[in-house]
Amino acid sequence: MMLAESTSSGTTELIAVYAAVVATIVLLWDIYKHILSGPRIRLEVTANMRIYGDPRVSEDDLFIDATATNVGNLPTTIRVLGFRHYKSWRQRIVGRSDCQAAIVRTVLQPLPHILEPGKVWTDLIQQSPKVERLAND
Repeated sequence: MMLAESTSSGTTELIAVYAAVVATIVLLWDIYKHILSGPRIRLEVTANMRIYGDPRVSEDDLFIDATATNVGNLPTTIRVLGFRHYKSWRQRIVGRSDCQAAIVRTVLQPLPHILEPGKVWTDLIQQSPKVERLAND
């Protein structure tokens, strides 16, 4: 009789360990999904862009090309485009910018703009001499 009880107890413990491992994996998966849920924006910015062939724009004018892609699973609204300038990496780490600006007028698409999951928003912003000075500091 002792052998039967020992085998039954070992099987129960094995099932309990298996259930605990599966429950832990499911919990970690849910945390991972929660962190990645919602809108997630990937922003790419290219400076010193020129427009050729448009009579409304001088070929000497410089623009900043901004492209935002919603790689998340929920829509979001782009209300304003802005930037912050940091004089050093230390200021960047602590979040202390010496200059902040909001760009309220874009060239191609008016703001606000609803960005659905998987969709791309792109626009041009006039590259002013002040922005160039900040970029070179």
